[in-house]
Formats: sequence, structure tokens, C-alpha cells
Amino acid sequence: MGIRNGIIVALAFGASLLAMTSIVYTDSYSSAAQAEAHGFHALTQAMRSDALLSSAKQGPVPQ
Repeated sequence: MGIRNGIIVALAFGASLLAMTSIVYTDSYSSAAQAEAHGFHALTQAMRSDALLSSAKQGPVPQ
């Protein structure tokens, strides 16, 4: 029983490793990751410009 479970676990692990490797090395994964990075960059730029505009409207911070 233990040997059979070990064999099944080893086969499942090998199959999942093969599937993950094939996904990572395709262009679709690369293009999706690149699009996510561009979106994150655009979001941070928008947040930064919004923060600058709101601080400019408030004027200097009193000390």
C-alpha cells in the first residue's frame, strides 16, 4: 500500500512539474507577465501623479 502511494505521488509530482515547466517556457506566460508589469507601472504612475496633484492643491505643509 505504501509503495503504491509513493508511486502515485511521484507520478503526480512529475506530471505537475512538467505542466508548470511547459507553461513557464511558453510565450503566452511571458506576454501575460509583461502585460501585468506594464499595468502595474501605469497604476503606480497614476497614483504618483494623483498624490502630487493633491499635495499641490493643499499647499505647503505648515511646520
